[in-house]
Amino acid sequence: MEFWVKGQQGKNFWADRAMSTSWLWLQLAVLHYGMEMLLPVLIAQHIGAFATFFLFHGVLHRKSFFKWLNDVDPSGGRCIPFAEPVLRFVVGPGGWMEIKWHDVHHAFSLDVGCIETQVMRWGCTPGTRVVPWEEVDRKMAEMCDEG
Repeated sequence: MEFWVKGQQGKNFWADRAMSTSWLWLQLAVLHYGMEMLLPVLIAQHIGAFATFFLFHGVLHRKSFFKWLNDVDPSGGRCIPFAEPVLRFVVGPGGWMEIKWHDVHHAFSLDVGCIETQVMRWGCTPGTRVVPWEEVDRKMAEMCDEG
């Protein structure tokens, strides 16, 4: 229960939650009263939520998906030659990294956290540089190889 109250790092997020919920309701009020677009937006939101739920719980949390990734690329880099450029374009390089290293995120959630933030985390530490996606990708593969 404490996790839901204070979050993963033990900080109290109630003010953030109240502000973000208020901002959401303000946007919905503008869509409804100002633009008369509430219903199309809600329908699009439900379609997007279903697609996200299907992707994350139907694909990313299955061992068979990660077995398939490793079967496609035995080197451990989880590169899908025919789909890699398309996926990087559609979901962005950070989104694609989140997808293909999602098991690492769960296995080492406190150490690694969100894969997409690794570029920012390593780049924002005083005295370090911004790390390119390719280097983060390589480091994730090395970490999985070492176990």
